[in-house]
Amino acid sequence: MSDELEVIGAASIGAVARDTTGDGYLNGPCPNCGTEIEGNFCIECGQSAKDLKKPFVSLIRDMLNDVFSFDGRLFRTIPALMFKPGKITRAYIDGKRVRYVPPFRLFLIASVLFFLVLFAVTGKQSWISDGEALTVNQGLAASVLEIDGQPISEFEEFADIFPDDGSFNRAAADAFITRMIAEGDLEPDVDRDRLLDRIEAINGNSITPAEIFREVQIWMPRLSFLLLPGIVLSLLSLHFWIRRIYIFDHVIVALHMQSFFYLLATIGLLLPMLHPGLVWGVFGVATLVYPFLLMGRAYGTNWFLNIWRTIGLLIGVFFGIVGLIVLVSLFTANDLGVWSWDDIDWGNPETSVISVTPD
Repeated sequence: MSDELEVIGAASIGAVARDTTGDGYLNGPCPNCGTEIEGNFCIECGQSAKDLKKPFVSLIRDMLNDVFSFDGRLFRTIPALMFKPGKITRAYIDGKRVRYVPPFRLFLIASVLFFLVLFAVTGKQSWISDGEALTVNQGLAASVLEIDGQPISEFEEFADIFPDDGSFNRAAADAFITRMIAEGDLEPDVDRDRLLDRIEAINGNSITPAEIFREVQIWMPRLSFLLLPGIVLSLLSLHFWIRRIYIFDHVIVALHMQSFFYLLATIGLLLPMLHPGLVWGVFGVATLVYPFLLMGRAYGTNWFLNIWRTIGLLIGVFFGIVGLIVLVSLFTANDLGVWSWDDIDWGNPETSVISVTPD
């Protein structure tokens, strides 16, 4: 792509002569397959006949036209999205799409804007920038080894495994595992080397709030995209018996719904002078009302049933957000070395080492 742009730019500056029509499309044979061009596309291979080698001034003019055309659609889309739930959704489903920003592009704009503002605002908090390091102490390391939910810190062997100098006695820990196996409190086929390695790696680690925040910044935007298919599946399950509603419709509804809440949350973050209670109150009311109005107008369904569908959707979204938080926490912990995906024994989950919660 970069090579192509360089060629176009060089040809544009030099105003290379081309055999073109008055509207900027090539005449003559198709550069791709050699078929004589008739119209704006090659009838043989389908390649566009638009001439990319334009004078520099024409490129600037086209770029500005695209920008201002996009902005015009954006200014029509945002007010309708925020204050007229379902209007642009119904219009897009009906095929009236040229006046508004495409749903997925709108979703990308809203999500990127939200996370930029969110991390910019929260990153200024003193507890993140100046917070003391969190030492992953022996209690956390000890909690990896448990007997019936009791960490080994409650057993007398704890002092031998974790001496007062903060070190880790691997031989004592190995003997403790042997005792647990002999007493039937641990499966005989447990991977003791992996278990011991994890305890030793965890013991004494030091993690700052800034490091945690950095990892959350990486994983939260990435994993938040999983909410979209979750919302689509929820909408599909709530309307599966209505044949006139297609999956395409659910996707558009989900995109517009997420875009609205991203933009609403962004506005709340950018207005710190307002009372927090007012901001949360508006967000809470919108959470209950907006999906109801959006689905009613987009789908044209009964208002009474929409009340129950809204409740079902919100329940699904709640569990989706909880799952998102869990995933972000796991990926963050994995990158910081506090926890590892290797700790999960997928063949025998009961022997997996997944508990790393401090005492």
